[in-house]
Amino acid sequence: MSDLDKLKKMVAGYPKQISDLESQITSIDNLITDVDDQVSAIENEVMAPMLSASNVYLADKTLELGGILCTYGSYGVSNLTEWAIIALPGPCPVSWPPPPVPPTVILWDSSSVTPSGTPEEVEQYYRQQDFPEAYGHIHDPIDASITYGTYGLLANKGNLQTGKSVVQKNKAKIETIFPIYEQFTT
Repeated sequence: MSDLDKLKKMVAGYPKQISDLESQITSIDNLITDVDDQVSAIENEVMAPMLSASNVYLADKTLELGGILCTYGSYGVSNLTEWAIIALPGPCPVSWPPPPVPPTVILWDSSSVTPSGTPEEVEQYYRQQDFPEAYGHIHDPIDASITYGTYGLLANKGNLQTGKSVVQKNKAKIETIFPIYEQFTT
């Protein structure tokens, strides 16, 4: 095959190649939308109800013990364990764990909740176990090590966005060279 014949064959294939790349971009967009929908479903249908139920449990327990509820760290964001009910008078310590002076008397905290307590404690125990799992499904990095897998939804979304960018650049290049090369095939 001569160079001219090869160039003609390349140019003849560019419209389909551009169309195929556009289809790939659309497919990747659909995958990105699906990841966004999965994140939304987990946050709204799993994590929000767990947080709400945890808050109710903690409010009831605080009332029962007559203390003050202190949350700290990432309570309600990545975990449901960074909380403590402290004895009056408050206020909640600025840092956690609280410094020894003045003494903070902890009446109840997440480590007090066990799977063998009251039904409410058992439910709270499992919320405290399950909430970070749901958070991790969304936020864990992609890592083939023993710690993580390839399931982190936002990390997967980032990879999809990178892939989309590559396909878009490839498509743009073909669209740029197509008319240039075409003029040399006639």
